[in-house]
Amino acid sequence: MKPIGTITACYPYVDEATRDILQSVMDKAKDYNDFAERLCEKALNESLPELAIYFAYYHCYNQGKYDFLKRLIDANISTELTPLFGLVAAQRRGEVVDWSTYQKAMFSALKHVENDWMACHIYIAWRVMIEIFQMPEAAIDNESLSILTSKIQNDEEYGFFLSQVHRITAKRLDTEGNLKEAIKYFDMAISQAKKYDDREALCWLLIEKANKLKQFNFHEALSLLEIAKEIVDELGLLNGRWGYVHELGHIAMAKGEFEKAIEYQNQCVANRLETGLPVGFMKCVIAFIYNQKGDGKTALKLIDEGRSDQVIESIWLCQIQEAWAYMLIDRIDEAKQKLEKVSASSLKSGVETNLAFTHFLEGLLAIRQGDLSTAIFYLKKAFEIFERSQGLAYIHFTLIEMVDVEIEMTAPKKDSESLEVSGPWMQKLLDHVEERDLPGIEAQAKLLLAKFRFKQGRLTDSKILINEVLEISETSGMLYLREKAELLLPDMTIS
Repeated sequence: MKPIGTITACYPYVDEATRDILQSVMDKAKDYNDFAERLCEKALNESLPELAIYFAYYHCYNQGKYDFLKRLIDANISTELTPLFGLVAAQRRGEVVDWSTYQKAMFSALKHVENDWMACHIYIAWRVMIEIFQMPEAAIDNESLSILTSKIQNDEEYGFFLSQVHRITAKRLDTEGNLKEAIKYFDMAISQAKKYDDREALCWLLIEKANKLKQFNFHEALSLLEIAKEIVDELGLLNGRWGYVHELGHIAMAKGEFEKAIEYQNQCVANRLETGLPVGFMKCVIAFIYNQKGDGKTALKLIDEGRSDQVIESIWLCQIQEAWAYMLIDRIDEAKQKLEKVSASSLKSGVETNLAFTHFLEGLLAIRQGDLSTAIFYLKKAFEIFERSQGLAYIHFTLIEMVDVEIEMTAPKKDSESLEVSGPWMQKLLDHVEERDLPGIEAQAKLLLAKFRFKQGRLTDSKILINEVLEISETSGMLYLREKAELLLPDMTIS
């Protein structure tokens, strides 16, 4: 493989034996994936310096090779620098690791490094690894991170770490709802990763930036993912492959291309199984798509399949999907029980989008109970939060439910036959799909308009719209649209 900064940046700051080991393994490896495996095997079969063992853990973790990490741990091939990787891997598999345990391992590691550069490497690698857990206690450590950031920014010797520091800042800003500023920091991080040829970090930064851009710019998000895929293919980034495919699935879901979204997320499940990661969360993501299709039965089956392989962070999402699925199959009492748990968790989390999901479910429950005014009240509250957070897929399924309720609340035929739309929410949906590339959502908007035309007695117009949607269903592979049409207009013959 060609040298990459992800591996070589440490050379001036490690002992000669460690440098020679890293270089010799890189010379023999075909790509980064092969490099990580070879370095791990070398650590298992030979007596290596402390830093070489640390980098065996580090590069195996980067590649998502949890099976290799387990082999190292089980063989007691470790140093004071490596316990952090085992703790993070355990938490990613669903075990509970508290903040004090991390802190103790971190302080122990920092005592055993001989220079500040390697201390930065260990500390920042850990901070990046734990970002996925969104641990509230991480805020305690932000002052230390800020001090370190000031040091790094003012010393070219530490420039390699700026990409990851900016990455952490970008994620924090995004969590706070400051998307514009977050993207600015992602751009700064990408620039630094390119400068120092940290291609593993660059791949993930492109994927993570695409994750944010997909809410309002599909074209740029897809362009970034294509570049990320080139890096994935070139370096054999096993861990990056599932991240890339996962984002493609999100984009397809936002566009209403649900069959394509399911296909992508099933690939993601396969990739995560290959790396040894839990897949319970991904089963919930796929259940989420089936709920949007209106298939609560399949959604519940997927949630049950993933229950035994579910990490703590995914439980809340699965409860949302369960409540939704129960409503779709009219198991209202069970839906209410799940909704109570979702509501309690949302209030405890303090995260606004969590509260929005609670409001959405409260709106669905009100629909099932025939209380349309209450339904609109809760759906509107959910929509306002989703709109602020720019969650495009969330905006879509909420707006679609709101329009359906609006149609039900519209006056009878004699009072509404001259109206072009059922009300402000239908107009908002039609304007929204006209401005964007959302084929599946646009087709669902046409179905809702067809339902309204049917209610108005404008049967010819309704039939034309339905036939357009059925044609889209056949030509685009969005077969769920036919089921939606039959569900939405059961009294009308669908040819």
